[in-house]
Amino acid sequence: MLKKIAAYFSCTADYLLELDNDRVFIDTAGLTIEQIAHIQLLVNDFKQLNPKCIAKE
Repeated sequence: MLKKIAAYFSCTADYLLELDNDRVFIDTAGLTIEQIAHIQLLVNDFKQLNPKCIAKE
C-alpha cells in the first residue's frame, strides 16, 4: 500500500516516512499554473546541466 501512495505522489516511501531529508521545496502559493510550469522547466534544465558541469571538473 505504501508503494502505491508513493507512486501517486511521485515520491519514495522513504520520503513518506520522513527518512529522506534531501528534498527541498519551493513555495509556489500564489503563482499561476504557467509560472509553476516554468519553474519546473528551469529545475529540469539545471538537473540536466549538473552532470555536465561535474564532468568538466
